[in-house]
Amino acid sequence: MLLGQAGLTGWLIRRGVSSRWARGRVGGSLLLLGAAACLALPLVDGAGAKTALLVVGFGLGGAFPTVAVTTVAFGM
Repeated sequence: MLLGQAGLTGWLIRRGVSSRWARGRVGGSLLLLGAAACLALPLVDGAGAKTALLVVGFGLGGAFPTVAVTTVAFGM
């Protein structure tokens, strides 16, 4: 997930989007999707579906801290 996020962010920056906007919006969107997956856990039945949502939720949310550090470093 981290490599996909880096690729999308780099593509947006090459297209002329500001670095802070690209990194913040992409990272924030992934964080929201990860939170939605975690919040959906009690709503699904079956161990496979719960495991998939758990992996997606924490996988997407785990990509955000690296983007946050980069965004804050560029702002200073």
